[in-house]
Amino acid sequence: MGLYEFPTEVARKKGFYQEEGLDLIKVSMRTNLIISALLAGEVDYSMVWGATLRAAVVGMPVRVFIGMYAKPLHMLVARPEFKKVEDLKGARIAVSSFGSTPDVLLRATLRHFGINPEKDVQILSVGGSSTRLAALTAGSVDATPLDLAYVGKAERLGLSTVIYLGDVLDLPLSGIGTSTKKIRENPEQIRRLVRGTLKAMQYIRDNRADSLRMMVDYLKVPAGDAGKIYDFSIRSLSANGRFLDQNLITDINLARQSLKIDRDVPLSEVVDWGFVEAAKQSR
Repeated sequence: MGLYEFPTEVARKKGFYQEEGLDLIKVSMRTNLIISALLAGEVDYSMVWGATLRAAVVGMPVRVFIGMYAKPLHMLVARPEFKKVEDLKGARIAVSSFGSTPDVLLRATLRHFGINPEKDVQILSVGGSSTRLAALTAGSVDATPLDLAYVGKAERLGLSTVIYLGDVLDLPLSGIGTSTKKIRENPEQIRRLVRGTLKAMQYIRDNRADSLRMMVDYLKVPAGDAGKIYDFSIRSLSANGRFLDQNLITDINLARQSLKIDRDVPLSEVVDWGFVEAAKQSR
């Protein structure tokens, strides 16, 4: 559960999926199990962009068919003595796991500011956002990229919010994907899922007060934190259910480098925007 999947929660709460005849059941599982479960038919959809992207890049038959957040929803948070990214040379920086979305985002941010992530810092695999925040508070690490939902707590602990990654990186964060088998065999269900999700994304943009109320309930954050979370996240919310081609190409190439894939990977092997375009035309 996290902010990255918030549009699907809004669609459930506001009845947009029900209007489309869908009863969405969310299943929590470890990231490294999602693609195998998807291909085995044990789950129908994946909301983890990074896992789906990497699977597509290595040639697995999966595609993302709607984009939700087109930019990161993470803040780089550090111990109080670190005020800017350049201060982090020599620092110990925590990520959830190597190759994960926070890891990819962190390395891209460091390079953006002229810091070599392989030589200039020590990157540690620590675990989820709550575990990383605890490690930061204890002094075991110096910095970490955190989901926006944790930023208010980090600030109350006296930690430094160094930079919002969505302001420096144009890398997609979340979308919904499935197997190519599902696309062939049940395209109508995907169309309905896309229509419901697009309605939710528009509702979030148009209804700040109600979106804040749902954020407080879903993310379990104090009401005082929700406004800041909303204002940052709305800057990352996709305007049309797609990601820009150039940003996709950048993310695909980062995945290729990480996975040591030499061949070019065309966009058509990663995304299928046909369902989003069809939903727009049917409005």
